[in-house]
Amino acid sequence: ISAETIRTELATRIETATGRATRIDGPVSFSVIPTARLSAEGIGIAGLASDTEAFSVESVSFGLSLLPLLTGNIEIYGVTITRPFILIETDADGRTNWSTDNAGIDASPGSIEDMIASTKPQEQTATEDTLTVLERLSIGRVKIADGTLVWRDIASDTEERLEEIDFDIRVPRLDGAGTAEGSFTRLGVRQSLELEVGERPDPNRLEAIPVALNLSADGGAITVTGTAMSGESLFEGSVETEGGSFADFAKIFGVDLPSLPAFGEFNTAARLNASATQIRVDEFALDFGGIKARGGAVVGLDRERPGVGLKLVAETIDTSLFVPEGESTEDGTVEPQTPGTAVSDEIDFSALRMVDANVEIAANEILIGTVPVTNVGIDAQLVNGALTANLRSAAVNGAPANGGISVDTNGEAPSI
Repeated sequence: ISAETIRTELATRIETATGRATRIDGPVSFSVIPTARLSAEGIGIAGLASDTEAFSVESVSFGLSLLPLLTGNIEIYGVTITRPFILIETDADGRTNWSTDNAGIDASPGSIEDMIASTKPQEQTATEDTLTVLERLSIGRVKIADGTLVWRDIASDTEERLEEIDFDIRVPRLDGAGTAEGSFTRLGVRQSLELEVGERPDPNRLEAIPVALNLSADGGAITVTGTAMSGESLFEGSVETEGGSFADFAKIFGVDLPSLPAFGEFNTAARLNASATQIRVDEFALDFGGIKARGGAVVGLDRERPGVGLKLVAETIDTSLFVPEGESTEDGTVEPQTPGTAVSDEIDFSALRMVDANVEIAANEILIGTVPVTNVGIDAQLVNGALTANLRSAAVNGAPANGGISVDTNGEAPSI
């Protein structure tokens, strides 16, 4: 069989399966002895709502075990994908380059049976045939080298990128357990990820999926363990973080924190329940640079801006932990930081416009220098970019104290 015949047949089948124009402009090879193996280079698949390609790959190769074919099983092994590029682009009308019509699509069907029941009669046989093939399909190992994944929103002119994606994925059976481990770069920070997906109670239903995930980078790591897609819950389980520098670890979320003692060693633990409309955090405990607190939070997602309800109870908060450490002098002593010295030239209040919030904070003691402030209670509300915080209760050397602050970020310059 000539390479050109294979190239034409492969492109035709991809176009038929995806409904997208497909190019294969690199060399293609196919061998049968001693095992079946296919490789192709220069593959691109067009998007449906954009002139740009939704998917491209420098090269892909895989092997196919021949003996299992005699029993109707398909065993693919040694899949290697080099420099894949995936673009997920949303236009001003909310259409993506991966879908012809996003309207009326149920993104989270309850089960495979529900998917079949909602299929048009003429498509029923094709759906059943696809499920039968998936049950007989196994993929020993998939290796992804130097990939790129891009999310782009044309309406808001925003873009998110994952680059230098290197992953080793093992999925013995598509209806069973699997693992993925590797690394990628986001916001200039190299991150490592390990994911383990366990056996589902019912292989024919996309629910109650055991998951264990670990994400790590310079400064710390986050570990998530629990169950995904169980009833109305997208995820329910535990979330723990720990590390030697919270300031470094926060960079993976795009947050640039100053180098302060409070943002050094850290650990947190919580129970998390997330649905399409709400994220609930229970049994929350943290230790940041020696500051210990506990509490809980609820994040409402079914609104124009996320709404946050937060309650924290702290033991002792030493304000010196939020002051930059002094610089070392030539004789090895430390020059203390001058009180009131700014950490930076300006304060960025843009985060106050991202959410609405109702926060309640209590502390047994807050140390301001050598002065202890006890039985502290603070209430804060954040609405439409305007923050108001009131000192509900406090005592300085036994004498009651009160106060408050408001910050409005809606003008040309923040007013305090």
